[in-house]
Amino acid sequence: MATDIVKIRPKPEGLDKPFVGKIIKTMSKLNVAVYRWTGGLLGSTWRVGSAFPWGVPVLLLTTIGRKSGQPRVAPLLFIEDGNNVIVVGSQGGLPKDPLWYKNLQANPECDVQIRRRKMKMVAHTASPEEREVLWPKLVAHYPDFASYETWTDRVIPVVILEPCDPGRDSRADHLRLFELVSAPCFVLWGFLSLRFWSSRGWRRRGTAMTSSRETTSR
Repeated sequence: MATDIVKIRPKPEGLDKPFVGKIIKTMSKLNVAVYRWTGGLLGSTWRVGSAFPWGVPVLLLTTIGRKSGQPRVAPLLFIEDGNNVIVVGSQGGLPKDPLWYKNLQANPECDVQIRRRKMKMVAHTASPEEREVLWPKLVAHYPDFASYETWTDRVIPVVILEPCDPGRDSRADHLRLFELVSAPCFVLWGFLSLRFWSSRGWRRRGTAMTSSRETTSR
């Protein structure tokens, strides 16, 4: 088990108090605002607890509120598993499942933003067999997940997010590769063009000056 090889931290006093959930909600809203405003330049790395000091990546998950019908955005830690994205409904070890998870149970369609990359995805809760494979990877990625598991009586849900169109993400990868390759090519082309036209200009000036001297000498 992953919990046998990581240090389990003791449960903080007062973790189950109502104000803790409100603090998490407020901090999440601030994180979302900064993340969106900067395109993930800020707010896309979590450096608290076992993630200190190097940090682990954060995504933005947009679900549809099961009661309000309005978009709801949550910043979450994640790992990638092929084309899939894996998130955890730990909520810091609180006794109840997070609202975003309940929203996905009602409507599994969602939007995911990883820095500037945006994807349409569909969610399902990992089966016991899938969870058994994924949980050690998640704990290795962020060891505090093992502590959270001991702080609550509920089974912390592991959620698998799959692309609505698996080929779509592949095409996006190809586009990003094209941009990376083509940008230096355009720079090189511009540099060579500048050198070519500059050399032609100097040759013309040289020819004109030579002709001028010959005319003067006559």
